[in-house]
Amino acid sequence: MIGFQDTFTGDIVMSDKHPYTLKYNDVVMEVKPSYASEQALQIEESQETGFEGEGELERVSDGIEYQYAFIPTSFTKVEFLNEIRAFKYRIKDHLEKTGNYSRYTPFQEGMDLFIKAILGRFDELNFFMGSSGDTSGAIIISHWEYGADPRPVFYFFNDALKKVSL
Repeated sequence: MIGFQDTFTGDIVMSDKHPYTLKYNDVVMEVKPSYASEQALQIEESQETGFEGEGELERVSDGIEYQYAFIPTSFTKVEFLNEIRAFKYRIKDHLEKTGNYSRYTPFQEGMDLFIKAILGRFDELNFFMGSSGDTSGAIIISHWEYGADPRPVFYFFNDALKKVSL
């Protein structure tokens, strides 16, 4: 299994177990966690732990935010914009240090497009840090997607992650 590790903190924030789509010039990894019934999750847990619980037959997320121990945080819009600006500089430095200069312009453009896209629904967003709580790491963003198949959607910054074997 491949994990995605925050370049700045070392936190594992997801794995290839979660399908993702690259968007905004490959800057953003959009993850729509899978769902299972509460009962199916309890059966799986009982097989692993021997504990058999009783549950309702409702659909629940696979709990990506719990699996990787995300720490909830909050921002005002101004704080968020300041943090994103600082994050863009950290990524620029990272891309320069790794010799990946050709990635900087697509990153800048994609990040700007993504920020414009999410600012309109800022009040609906949830923000997380990785499990270390280190504020120098990438911000993880989520919101609830409604429609025929409602579920949370998570956004990770691809240029701030590196693949590692788990």
